[in-house]
Amino acid sequence: MTAVNSAESPTQLVLVVDDEPMILRSASMALAMAGYQVIVAENGAAGLELFLAAPDSIALVITDVMMPLLNGLEMAQRIKATRPGARIILMSAYSDAVILTMDGPKFPLIRKPFLPDDLLRAVKAHIDPPTATA
Repeated sequence: MTAVNSAESPTQLVLVVDDEPMILRSASMALAMAGYQVIVAENGAAGLELFLAAPDSIALVITDVMMPLLNGLEMAQRIKATRPGARIILMSAYSDAVILTMDGPKFPLIRKPFLPDDLLRAVKAHIDPPTATA
């Protein structure tokens, strides 16, 4: 688990969960450069633990679907059971059909691989962008 802070003042906190170190690094860097505070977890169990430690502090969870210990969809469903208003975006290289036909709540999906701009557009569509400094 790592925290990345690039803004001088507090901004919205985004939790990124993925078992691929390169995805964690690239997503964290893109989000931090856009002014978000970022915390990361390397699997669903660690992501759920981070979320449950501060459920009202995390503005958005971005999680891979296929991960060890606890997959992203199960983690997302547990988060929604704890905080129904939680905002969650799934990431996957797998077919949309596989993910969208699973039982339970439906979540927005960003397809891997993605460009940093694609990730930022998805984030901004689901939470208010951080306040710009003058």
